[in-house]
Amino acid sequence: MISWALVFSAPLLVIPVVHAAPATFDLPVVSWLGFLYVMLISQFLAFIPWYRGLALGGIAHVGQTQLLQPFLTILASAWVLGEGGDGWTWLVAVLVVAIVALGRRTGVTR
Repeated sequence: MISWALVFSAPLLVIPVVHAAPATFDLPVVSWLGFLYVMLISQFLAFIPWYRGLALGGIAHVGQTQLLQPFLTILASAWVLGEGGDGWTWLVAVLVVAIVALGRRTGVTR
């Protein structure tokens, strides 16, 4: 479905992309390789194991773990790049983790 959404939206996005494009594309090769990695691996091929995991574990349970992704990214950026978030960032992260944990423990009544 995501592939078809990209195919159908591409003609509509050509004009804004061309309008917002920089005057030059003179970038280092490593920048283009990083762009290709994000485009092909992170944003396209990663959907295959993600949806497989959703099917195996159940959307309700596995989908909640996606709520933790932004905060795991913040944690990784602090660890790898030395970019620490402010106090509000970590407070909200702790609250979201607590709510996700509470939601995972709460049973669904049918």
